[in-house]
Amino acid sequence: MKNFITLSCLLLFAAVFSHATAWASPADTLWTERWERANWTNDWHVDAGTWEVGKPTSGSGKSYEGQNCAATVLNGNYSEPVDSRLIRHTSFVVPPASQNPRLRFWHWYSFSAGDFGEVQISANAGRTWKPISTTYTNTGSGIWTYPSIDLSAYADSLIQIAFRFHSHQVSCCGPDVSSGWYIDQISLITGTLSFVTPEGFEQGIGYWASERVTCEVGKPTGGSYAGQNCAAT
Repeated sequence: MKNFITLSCLLLFAAVFSHATAWASPADTLWTERWERANWTNDWHVDAGTWEVGKPTSGSGKSYEGQNCAATVLNGNYSEPVDSRLIRHTSFVVPPASQNPRLRFWHWYSFSAGDFGEVQISANAGRTWKPISTTYTNTGSGIWTYPSIDLSAYADSLIQIAFRFHSHQVSCCGPDVSSGWYIDQISLITGTLSFVTPEGFEQGIGYWASERVTCEVGKPTGGSYAGQNCAAT
């Protein structure tokens, strides 16, 4: 467990230094889905059931921001077997690679054995889908975290995105389910990549990313080295 936590936290820093420069400059947000509007179905639909949008009462117990979020199940555990996508059927053109386009979102998840979620992309109007994120598996740490997905490989392409959830029974003795996947504040972002040092995390997680739902940014009970905040497992 200790090695897993260490690796998970390192992924936050690896996400930053995997580029020639790191994320710290102001960004442009081209669109955001906050799930607060009644007509969210103008841009999104559910394929093969299970996804819901509204105020959660289980799992995370609340959205990241505002009242609503998207979730596999807003009240209770997901079922099995399930293979379902929450699809943004409104296509969009990915900005040029020089603008560093990326998809960002806040999420909370808890999956049982063999179950997983992943972000997918389609460049042919939803006929085929390809994963573009890490595979989110197992139980998260019970906090909302903020992944970042590089879209520069699809620069100038007309695409759709989807959040795919898969569950199946792997136990011999009955259902093995959990709370599921909660998604909020999905954004398409561009902006120059640069690194401002030192990084004190006083503005929150900012343009850093936590891939395995282990690291969080905030004020530790034992105090930080400088200022109020730090990053921690």
